[in-house]
Amino acid sequence: MKYLCFALLLMLHSTLFAAYANNDEQEEKQSFNRPFLYITTSTGVNNNTAILGFNLEAPINDKISVDAGLGTGTWNHKFYIGGKYYFMQRRGAFALGAGVTYAIGTRNHDYYIVTIFGEETREFFNKNAQTNAFLAAYKFWDLGKKRRNRFYLQLGWSQSLNTGDKITQLTGNPISQDSKNRISSSAPGGPIVAWGFSFGIRR
Repeated sequence: MKYLCFALLLMLHSTLFAAYANNDEQEEKQSFNRPFLYITTSTGVNNNTAILGFNLEAPINDKISVDAGLGTGTWNHKFYIGGKYYFMQRRGAFALGAGVTYAIGTRNHDYYIVTIFGEETREFFNKNAQTNAFLAAYKFWDLGKKRRNRFYLQLGWSQSLNTGDKITQLTGNPISQDSKNRISSSAPGGPIVAWGFSFGIRR
């Protein structure tokens, strides 16, 4: 009887081990069968593609991908190009990304401001184009049985590469520093808190 129980336990162990190994093999195969292109829509604070945008991401291999996109926000249209390094083979994990953004700014944008003389009035400004470099960490969650689509969270920092003023006043008396800071605060730069959804396309 003891020999029979031992044999049954051995068979059960072998079956479970085989199933576990097969599952690992399937997951490994699946990890290399990831989409060849992701189409992403995203939003957030200092998001790569501003308040609302789209981007394309193309994996070069199972660790590295390149991406580019465009969107619109507080500083008009914004473009970016960048890349990501994935720390795990499966793309439902963590990644580190870096790149450059360019917001084109606007011309003849009117604001209600306070001048250095205390006057409250409406004046016109150019919001000058802004170039920024960014570094960010990403966390991805694969969605669906086929793990084709994914949701992600992005945290990082965007640093301005410009040396001039963010705005150029076109009309009226010089504005107060508080008014200048209020307008400039909507320019790209600072902490990045963004999120988005990616649609994966397979061959």
